[in-house]
Amino acid sequence: MWYSCKYHVAATASKQAAHVPKPWTKRCAACNIGVMTRLSIRIDFEGAEAFGPGKVRLLELIDEQGSIRGAAAAMSMSYRHAWLLLQAVEDTFGAPVIATATGGAKGGGAKLTELGRTVVARYRAIEAQAAHAAAGELTELTKAALIGAPEELGKKEDRPKKKERAPR
Repeated sequence: MWYSCKYHVAATASKQAAHVPKPWTKRCAACNIGVMTRLSIRIDFEGAEAFGPGKVRLLELIDEQGSIRGAAAAMSMSYRHAWLLLQAVEDTFGAPVIATATGGAKGGGAKLTELGRTVVARYRAIEAQAAHAAAGELTELTKAALIGAPEELGKKEDRPKKKERAPR
């Protein structure tokens, strides 16, 4: 969905059709400035890999798609990469988070175990609580990110120039 920053009131239909951003990337259609912030949570377990939004989304997609291959394709990753991420999650929690069935008349597939559903639900609960607690600060950061932007950021020549780095 397209939004407008404080400098651009509405997006034209042609610009909307030209580029559709990912659902979590909400940008002004006219100047491509992000107009919304979001909080990402990554949980680091001692002696294990981090657990964050990517692994949670993979689990959610496995539940929706009914297969690891389908979930991997939906995330534009290889089956092998998805499988390795799942193994890391299972190593972290010490038990299977998905149950797989081999092919056959019904074609096999994958689904979340009870632990898998619990892990996703608890992660999303932590994420929601953190987002709620940080809502005011996120709003202020969004405002700060847009301060000082020129009126016509849609034109490349009007954008603020990057500072030159001093030679080393």
